Amino acid sequence: MILIRTDCYDLAWNLALEYYFSMEKKLGDTVFVLWQADPTVIIGKYQNLRAEVNLEFTAANNIAIVRRLSGGGAVYADRGNVMYTYLEPAGEEISFAPYLSRMQTALRSLGYPAEISGRNDLLAEGRKFSGNSQYIREGMCVHHGTLLYDSDLGVLERATTPSQEKLATKGIRSVRERVCNLREFTPERTVEEFVDALADACADGAEKYVLTTEDRVRIDALADELFRGEETLTGRDPVSTLSRSRRFVGGELRADLDLRAGILRGVTFSGDIFGDADSLAARLAGIPFTAEAVAAAVKSSPFPGVTREDLLVLLCP
Repeated sequence: MILIRTDCYDLAWNLALEYYFSMEKKLGDTVFVLWQADPTVIIGKYQNLRAEVNLEFTAANNIAIVRRLSGGGAVYADRGNVMYTYLEPAGEEISFAPYLSRMQTALRSLGYPAEISGRNDLLAEGRKFSGNSQYIREGMCVHHGTLLYDSDLGVLERATTPSQEKLATKGIRSVRERVCNLREFTPERTVEEFVDALADACADGAEKYVLTTEDRVRIDALADELFRGEETLTGRDPVSTLSRSRRFVGGELRADLDLRAGILRGVTFSGDIFGDADSLAARLAGIPFTAEAVAAAVKSSPFPGVTREDLLVLLCP
């Protein structure tokens, strides 16, 4: 295993680092990255920016917004929310279990009552402190997760605006009610000490990689290309004439349909989902908006936890 600890608090830059070492400069072993960020809201690849982020609050409080390449929901990051990333070869299917198990073992060794919950969360005494996401590209898995250690939960609650349906399915009244900071369990341990301890627990004996000047220059260029700028952030926000959303086992899925003269000109999928929405959208574009045509185009579901039948009900009930 190779350990990278970054000294940059620009979240877009750190996401670009993940991309760089998984797609462009593969180091020949599992890479474990520990990083932190200045206040930022990170939204999933398929999420609608305006539906997930309190834009007035983030603007007033100088909170950045970045869209990542993986699916899943919106999260708030600050320097009290420690981020971790695994980069390694993988198959074609998204799988959270191996990475959640590794992190659970490491955290328990440090004295935290970590429990795996659902598809991609870690809880402590029933409250969430870690959400996880991943994408697979060119045979490489990028798995990244959050670890709330000493984050400002008040800001977290106000910066994001999850749907009331999602909150209701979890039987809770607000974001604040269902999250916690791990520092509750080790109040004497600072954030810096937690990061040091986590590095030892997750990557004891690992080779430490020091970024070169060339690495930093390329990562900065990738950050500009993939994660900075208005187009990268709002490019997936839908413009539509018909919107439908439902909650499935795999998460909340919304379809925004552009219909013109009975033709489905395009579909934008959004939500805290995982999978390849682009291929499905491409098959649907340009077909007649009839149950038969939609059924013929939707040969299978690209979203884990969402069946083909679920998609047909969502698109053409």
